Amino acid sequence: MPKYDMTDEEKQKYGTVHNMFVQLLEEGLKKLTPPGQEERYRKQMEYEKYIIESTANVDYLLVQYDTCNWARRNNILVGCGRGSAAGSLLLYLLGVTLIDPI
Repeated sequence: MPKYDMTDEEKQKYGTVHNMFVQLLEEGLKKLTPPGQEERYRKQMEYEKYIIESTANVDYLLVQYDTCNWARRNNILVGCGRGSAAGSLLLYLLGVTLIDPI
């Protein structure tokens, strides 16, 4: 899998790919978590984040994030899921999938 190539704007805003990943997840968590469910969503997010980080797949998720969000901004239809990762809270928080897996 290729490495995620940060734009100059992303480098300035986030610094590193890992920081970008973590900050995007935090933004998604704030925006998409139903009231009263914060602890449940954070626990699931931290579990999935541990798996993704420990298997060196952060770049893969950011490529998915970039591709799907670019397509949507440019009026290109994108399916609601991403294969076996369709149940991933991380992809939902990143805006890759649009259906809350929880």
